[in-house]
Amino acid sequence: MRDDAGAAPVWAAVMRALHAKTPSRQQTPPSGLPRVGLTAASTADARWQVDGRPVVRGARLPWFPQPGRHQIALVDARGAGLRTRR
Repeated sequence: MRDDAGAAPVWAAVMRALHAKTPSRQQTPPSGLPRVGLTAASTADARWQVDGRPVVRGARLPWFPQPGRHQIALVDARGAGLRTRR
C-alpha cells in the first residue's frame, strides 16, 4: 500500500471541477444552534480575539460557541484590551 492516498486525490479533483465556475454557497446553520453575536460601537482599528487568537476585524463578531471556557476580547491596533468577556 505504498503511495496510497485513498480516494482523497479523486475527491479533490471532482470538487475542483464542480467548483471551477460556480463557487460554494454559504450554508445556513441548523435552527436551535447557539450563537454569540457581540458588537462594539467604535471599532476603527479594533480586532476581535477568541482565546488570544485573532478572529475577525470590524464591529461584529459572529462566533459559534465551542465546548469549554473561552475568552472573547476586542483589542485595539496595539493589542490593548478594549473589552473582554469570558
